[in-house]
Amino acid sequence: MPAPELKAWTSASLGNELYAHTGKKWFVEDIPYKVKGKSSNKHVQLICPDCNKKFSSSIRSLFAGSGCPACKDKVLYSKRKQINLRLDPEYTKKLSEIVEYWSLRGEFEFMDFNANQADLKSDVSFSKFIMESAIKALHAHLRNQERIDAIATWIHEEKEDDAECPEVMTLCYEYATQEWGEEEAALFFGTLWPLALSREEEENAIKNVDPELLYQKKLLDAFNEKANKAKHSQSPSTKE
Repeated sequence: MPAPELKAWTSASLGNELYAHTGKKWFVEDIPYKVKGKSSNKHVQLICPDCNKKFSSSIRSLFAGSGCPACKDKVLYSKRKQINLRLDPEYTKKLSEIVEYWSLRGEFEFMDFNANQADLKSDVSFSKFIMESAIKALHAHLRNQERIDAIATWIHEEKEDDAECPEVMTLCYEYATQEWGEEEAALFFGTLWPLALSREEEENAIKNVDPELLYQKKLLDAFNEKANKAKHSQSPSTKE
């Protein structure tokens, strides 16, 4: 027996469902496109009942309990985390050498972030700069992966036979503009579109394949890549 078809959300029905799910009365703005189910990655605009600020969130995230980002940031800032790390002597020595050299140079760049004089003042301040820079870079990578996932989901939901038809691309761009804003959509969409097409095709291709076989192929690909690297790294046995 086929599962009943999901009804598209309206602002009222989504607000009522969120109230039943969270116990809070969220104000949901009019939804300009068709959205179905609690696992949809399409975004809607809401107003937080606690801080009264407007924000955008995917349906999936709302039902997963992500909540208002402004409220979450406020809580996170009030609970700053102290991380105590113990480095092995080898890395302690290397760290001191790095700090000594670059503090004398007076400038240092890491992952496109520039350290200031305070960052180069000590091993501790330098380590804090390195960790925060790495986290920023990783988070930027995460945001790009989330954007690709979102577009790939929209492609899957909107395509019929041809994912590359202009109508699908136009709809996805409209979703991106609604979710990210005009400036961000104009900046990122053209670069992300081919990546999202590839991801949607890959996910469809492996959807019905045994996970054990996929894992075995992954190991084989890694082994093959390692063998090729070793082959190319070998020095020629004869000189001309």
